[in-house]
Amino acid sequence: VYVEDVDGPLYRLDPSTGEEIWKLDRLVDERNLQISGHAPDVWLIRSSFSIEGDDRAPILRRVDFDTGAVLWAADGREGTEFQWTRPVVLDGLAILMDVTNNPGSSPEIDGQAVRAYDVETGALQWTTDLANPLETFDFGLMAVLESENGKALILTTGGDVLRIDPRNGEVLWRTAVGNARLGGTDFAGEDDRLAIDIVVRGDSALLPEGRTFLDFQTGEVLSE
Repeated sequence: VYVEDVDGPLYRLDPSTGEEIWKLDRLVDERNLQISGHAPDVWLIRSSFSIEGDDRAPILRRVDFDTGAVLWAADGREGTEFQWTRPVVLDGLAILMDVTNNPGSSPEIDGQAVRAYDVETGALQWTTDLANPLETFDFGLMAVLESENGKALILTTGGDVLRIDPRNGEVLWRTAVGNARLGGTDFAGEDDRLAIDIVVRGDSALLPEGRTFLDFQTGEVLSE
């Protein structure tokens, strides 16, 4: 069980007794946080300073599950704030969606990027600008999906879906789909291939307009 003291520490509690197992102290003014658990030995905590006009970079930490010890800490880009998309782990990398939400941020960091850190050391391996000037505050912008040829890093941003090579951050393909979110995988197309399931939104995010299925290898639309 995890408990966040707003503007204060993060606690891990024993669910059977409520007793504190460990406490992670945070910085002054450090606010929103997200916990991403990928395995018993890889736990990532992303937090930000969501105060108006505060351009400090978000912090990504790797925390020891048993003790709460911070194994490493790394910074995102200055001027980005809290976002709902959790970090993911793929091919030895901790991958962070770094989206600008601060209306007062400087133009050079407006838009969206994705950054990858070595999961053992926290060293920055690459940054990919997603080439979208829009501010985004949304759920599920990034996912690791199981394709027929292994795991793939898929993102959606500003009306496009992208597949990114986790080895170097290269954009392998980019397909315009409109306002949408990642829905997982399903079989689609004439040959019933495993495809990326995209939920296209209507006027409301709660009322989807339809589904689009994309080929993992090319980004081609297989069916709508």
